[in-house]
Amino acid sequence: YNGDAVYGERKQNYYYNRIFQGNQAGSPTGEYGAGGALALNFCTSSFINCLFNGNKSLGRLDGGGGAFFIETSNVSLYNCTFYNNQSTSLFNSSTEQGNAIAIGSYGTAGSAVNLTNSIIYGQKPYPITAFPNNSFTMSHSLVKDFYYDANKDGYVDSLDFVENLPYYLDPMFQDAARNDFRLKPASPCINAGTMATDFYPVDLAGTPFFQDNKFDL
Repeated sequence: YNGDAVYGERKQNYYYNRIFQGNQAGSPTGEYGAGGALALNFCTSSFINCLFNGNKSLGRLDGGGGAFFIETSNVSLYNCTFYNNQSTSLFNSSTEQGNAIAIGSYGTAGSAVNLTNSIIYGQKPYPITAFPNNSFTMSHSLVKDFYYDANKDGYVDSLDFVENLPYYLDPMFQDAARNDFRLKPASPCINAGTMATDFYPVDLAGTPFFQDNKFDL
């Protein structure tokens, strides 16, 4: 089965201030299961100020997406945090793929996914898998181990930056192991965001995102 918390087909939805935690699609002994927390098909959806933590997609032959599986959908993510999500899908490789998000992994085209002011951290490598003929863009976001050639020099290395945030930085959560995802004062994610089309005024702990004319991630 797909999408343990939400399975959407031909829907238009907005999700504000939600926590998707500890969901599981598929089983450790099964071959199928995509989108640990959410699976969206032919949807238009926005997620604002949401946390995706500890979700699992356990189908080795299925579509992946430890937290999120997306097919032929338009999805916008603003000020979202992904942490410790897991996929067991291999996609004809020797390494698990799409540990946070999988886009178009059933071979369909036409998805457009945008990540803004967000953090993806604590997953295994390859947290995002976007298959051909699907679009993934990110702005003012920190994504660990995305292997994104941001400066288009043909290499993925320490010179690759996304709005001055190198992909390998630690966001410096207060205590992620205890589900405390507040940012420490020295976090590189403070004042690193941009004015988003949709945003929620405070984070899940009640701290304003917008201070001194700047946005946090």
